[in-house]
Amino acid sequence: RRVRGKRFIGNDIVVLIFMDGERTLYSPDTIKSQFNHVIFTVSVDRQFGVRKGGPPRYKVQVARKESVPAFGPQLPSPPIFEANSQFRDFLLTKMVNAERAALKAPEFHNKMKRTRFQILESFPKQWKSSI
Repeated sequence: RRVRGKRFIGNDIVVLIFMDGERTLYSPDTIKSQFNHVIFTVSVDRQFGVRKGGPPRYKVQVARKESVPAFGPQLPSPPIFEANSQFRDFLLTKMVNAERAALKAPEFHNKMKRTRFQILESFPKQWKSSI
């Protein structure tokens, strides 16, 4: 079952893990993948928890491979958010920027450069045969 799940999660550049329950720590080494470059973990904040009648609060953590350049927006200190539209917008923006930054890592940059070159190289052959 774990191998089947890895087939999908292991192919993502950016991964979001929601920590449900009592566990609050996640090791990025749990999933071995050449593609996973940035891992976000979101967990219910146990210290502040849910305020009476208010929305739950979440703690966000981000881990990235050394080859991935820093990206914004910067996490506040402490990285605690109320469950609202501002949190959603912050998280989505941070995740999109994480993917863009990861694509600048040498592993992806070189592969994309090679792929683009191969596509451009194939155009004359493709157009010549269609004329």
